[in-house]
Amino acid sequence: MNKQKIYDTNFKLFKLIGVYQMVDPHCQKIFGFNVYHFVNIIFIIFTTIMTILGLSGFFYKVHNTNYNNSDVDVIFIIFYVVCITIGNLKVIIIMFKARELWNMLGVTDETFLSNAFYKRNYYKIVKCCGLLSKFFNLYFSFLLITLTSYAIVPIVLNAHSINDSTQNTETIQKMNIINLKYPFTVETYNAFFKLFYASECILLFYIGFGVFALDLLSMTILVVISAQYKLIASAFEVLEHRVDDKDGALLILNTYLIT
Repeated sequence: MNKQKIYDTNFKLFKLIGVYQMVDPHCQKIFGFNVYHFVNIIFIIFTTIMTILGLSGFFYKVHNTNYNNSDVDVIFIIFYVVCITIGNLKVIIIMFKARELWNMLGVTDETFLSNAFYKRNYYKIVKCCGLLSKFFNLYFSFLLITLTSYAIVPIVLNAHSINDSTQNTETIQKMNIINLKYPFTVETYNAFFKLFYASECILLFYIGFGVFALDLLSMTILVVISAQYKLIASAFEVLEHRVDDKDGALLILNTYLIT
């Protein structure tokens, strides 16, 4: 596939977040593995370990944890587990189906259809993909702003909710992004809060990557394919048919599709 002749379907965004490199067979390799596959495997292992560790607090409690296990907390953690599981599975699908996805990207090459009618109407696909690119930019910006804002909230709440008077009367566990239930004392958790906060930041943003990356890539391919089918349908509409009375043969006069 000619990388210089790929439609402007926001592959710059896919390259920015690493999805394009995950399916590119020419991507740099380490120990025979795609570098981006290797990195994502590390992230999947990390998120899995942190999730298991963060759920073990429900079953193994220490003496001074203040988990109340309210319905809201439980529902939120269940929602997190579902999201991280789906996200990791989608990333695994991208890695295992990288060759098939790369072949599907071949239909987004402008040389996939090379007849004259197609070349004259090429601007229609460019326009369609341009709109898709704008949508992806807005979508990605909104997602990034939302996740970043959500990650900042615990810092603000901790700064205002924990004051000197409360710290003197009881040990308050600091609020985190996901608030997983770790099997550690409050003192230990607060002492290593920055580490737990950084870990949950990784969990949060990797959920965003895993849940939406495959969907956006699939949407890109499907939109381009649908646009190409629309052009093919338009090409057939301009075909002129006539029957030659001399030999009864059907002649197709194609004045538009001459290559």
